[in-house]
Amino acid sequence: MPKLDKVIFCGTPEFAVPILDSVYATLGSRLAMVITRPDAPAGRGRTLTPSPVKEKADQLGIATAMPATRVELKSIFKSIGPDLIIVVAYGMIFPRSIVNRFFCMNIHGSLLPLYRGASPIHSAILNGDLETGITLIKMNQSMDAGDIIMTDALTVDPNESFDSVHDRLAQLSSTLCRVFIKRFEKSELELTPQSHDHSTYCHKLSPKDCELLPDMTAIELLNRIRAFSPAPGAYVMASNRRIKIIQATVDNNQLRPLIVRPEGRGDMPYAAYCLGNPPLFKN
Repeated sequence: MPKLDKVIFCGTPEFAVPILDSVYATLGSRLAMVITRPDAPAGRGRTLTPSPVKEKADQLGIATAMPATRVELKSIFKSIGPDLIIVVAYGMIFPRSIVNRFFCMNIHGSLLPLYRGASPIHSAILNGDLETGITLIKMNQSMDAGDIIMTDALTVDPNESFDSVHDRLAQLSSTLCRVFIKRFEKSELELTPQSHDHSTYCHKLSPKDCELLPDMTAIELLNRIRAFSPAPGAYVMASNRRIKIIQATVDNNQLRPLIVRPEGRGDMPYAAYCLGNPPLFKN
């Protein structure tokens, strides 16, 4: 059986935090290091702020590293010589020499080969999918194209927003990761090549992707609102102001906003917004 004395966890956003918790609970001191992206400016004051994974690692007392380049990243891996590298939304592409030398397992927020790339959860909601899931793969030199280790699906409610799907997928990932570690230690992994002919890709999102356009159908508008709720928020422009729609529904093929967030203000019922403003959509 393969030894599992030194494991490195690589991750950055909130999605990876419950998975880090699960890995630490399973491995304890065998989790040798957490690698995350460098502190980044955040908030109105643009104060340098650690990633959610860095904050969690500090709470758990785990050594961390924040390499700024792939050269630094490669040096850390070689100095530690891990038996396993677990990767969850880390944010830096691994050098080919690393994925060829070490067993690197990546947790991806879709049912691969669907939605390879940077925004799988958003993309599933934008497309109105009623099912999504998590896939664990053995990383190779191509993005999200490695052999599948295990996968699990969950249903998506037609009115469910991003934050709910995101949190449920993170919890599902933490469960699958515990199962993976046990199977890895027992040499019970079964790898299945992906069907590359059926792969789809999703791009890194920009603020423009959040805009609600007049030529969209009511369902397309609703899906865009769901995909970006509660943050950054899908929006329409009204009187040169950005009005974000946080919650909505579709009634008789018409979009009906429920909760909006006018620029510079907090969330409010759409009915209250309309008391002093014209409707955002024509019925």
